[in-house]
Amino acid sequence: MKKILTFIIFLFLCNLIFSGVNYKNKIDKRILRYLKLKDKVLPGGLRVANILDEESGMLDVNIKLKEKKFVIRKNSHLKRSYSKSLVPVTPLEVELFKENIERLDGEVFSQEEGNILVCRLRLNTLKNIAQSDLVQSIKLPLRAHKEEVTTEGVYASSADSIQPLIPFRGKQNVKVCILDVGFKGYQDLLGKTLPQNVTIKSFTPKEDIEKGDFHGTACAEIVHAMAPDAELYLVNISDYRSLKKSVDWIISENIDVVSCSLGWFNVGPGNGKDVISKLAEKFSNAGILMVTSAGNSGDDHWSGVFSDKDGDGFHDFKDGSNMLKFKAKADRLISGYLKWDDWVGYDEQNGLYGESTQDYDLFLYVEEAPGKYKLIFGAGKDDNSEQKVGGRSWPTEYYDDFFSTKEVNLAIKIKKTNATRNCRLDLFLDGIYEMSEMVHSGSLTSPADSKFVLTVGAIGYRNRGYHYYSSQGPTLDGRLKPEISAYAGVSTESYAPNRFYGTSASCPHVAGAVALLMSKTPFSAFDIVEILKARAIDLGVPGPDNLTGYGALMLVR
Repeated sequence: MKKILTFIIFLFLCNLIFSGVNYKNKIDKRILRYLKLKDKVLPGGLRVANILDEESGMLDVNIKLKEKKFVIRKNSHLKRSYSKSLVPVTPLEVELFKENIERLDGEVFSQEEGNILVCRLRLNTLKNIAQSDLVQSIKLPLRAHKEEVTTEGVYASSADSIQPLIPFRGKQNVKVCILDVGFKGYQDLLGKTLPQNVTIKSFTPKEDIEKGDFHGTACAEIVHAMAPDAELYLVNISDYRSLKKSVDWIISENIDVVSCSLGWFNVGPGNGKDVISKLAEKFSNAGILMVTSAGNSGDDHWSGVFSDKDGDGFHDFKDGSNMLKFKAKADRLISGYLKWDDWVGYDEQNGLYGESTQDYDLFLYVEEAPGKYKLIFGAGKDDNSEQKVGGRSWPTEYYDDFFSTKEVNLAIKIKKTNATRNCRLDLFLDGIYEMSEMVHSGSLTSPADSKFVLTVGAIGYRNRGYHYYSSQGPTLDGRLKPEISAYAGVSTESYAPNRFYGTSASCPHVAGAVALLMSKTPFSAFDIVEILKARAIDLGVPGPDNLTGYGALMLVR
């Protein structure tokens, strides 16, 4: 028994010596750096790409397996004597290794020449996998030419089957405008994942086209991948005034399609009648199709009619408490937007509303100790939440400046301050997770609720599965939204090695698909919308629905 125990300890120490201790030497230094990166705070909802990459924790890698491995054997002719010898790795061992990856929630896509496995792994399993004595190295995929990077949505939508076709009375020089907040790094991608030449126009105060982050650049990459011959116009804005100016300029440039992966909170009741949707209507009247993202509020939205059963003035949630609880990760900017159904005096000409007569207040709390919450924002406490437009108070409250350097538990309360009726409430929280109560339906931002835009939801490019964050319809007046869904979690140079998630990634796939079909056929952009609805692959329950619309984007059936 003692000999057996000695042998087991010896094998364990050898395994540490020959694999575990030096596992970091097997991992590409770029991956090790990636593991240490801390997520940066990005503007508003645009940070969903980085957030979801961190939460899903997946990374595409190439694992090179050894052709031979060391084994420890006992020398039969000598007592307590062992030797190390080199033996070939068997096919069975490789198959068992692949099965182990899948058990660790990874994927093995293929086995290439040179004993290389093309995989997708969870970051928290890298150490475990690297410690195997079968592994020689784990590296990021080599990218010889950046211009060869193509979003997976091109193949998932069958756009690659349309691209080589000879045009039949198609429009030459289809113009697509990517309307965003910034196009950082776009010049480095010209002639690669972007066209050699693009038209740029900035409506920001300093006219800085690269203001913000890579969001707009990544969207432009996807449009170009879908419609390689389209002329791209990169236009960035900073607020409503700059957006309004940009609309007139875009119309003057005879643009065919606008791709806008942006959304606005608290500008209207959710029926497509507001200042942002009014600008979308202006595009439509000029013969320009606006394609927009549904929003990423599918899992951080709540709505309901105000209810105060205990008479304390605060809304009672389903669990009987006054608090809706949620969590925020470290180094995140947290925002909250509340609105209620007292939108009166709508001005059809400019999209503005009159003075609200019902008043509710929004309060934000942080948990200092288990079960003990401290007020950090609300009436009388750093409260600048009342939203006034044109000198009139709208039925909204918001906060957009909470930041914590550590993960925290938060909660909100909603108070009926000066109201004569119980209004329907809508709450949107941005930059948070694990809401104690949520309502997925009706979680659209503006202009996604407009009848003058084509609204796009998010699905996976492999299995066309609905992405949980994708905002859902219907609109407040009962219309279907989104109309179609497209692919997210795709590759771009702008976000590499991360993947580009969110309905922000889905939107340019559809805009690019419309531009591609315009260049190959005699149909208008609005005709093509109907074609795409008819060709979409129905998902979920039969028929159009408020989760994925008519289904997954598909150009060839």
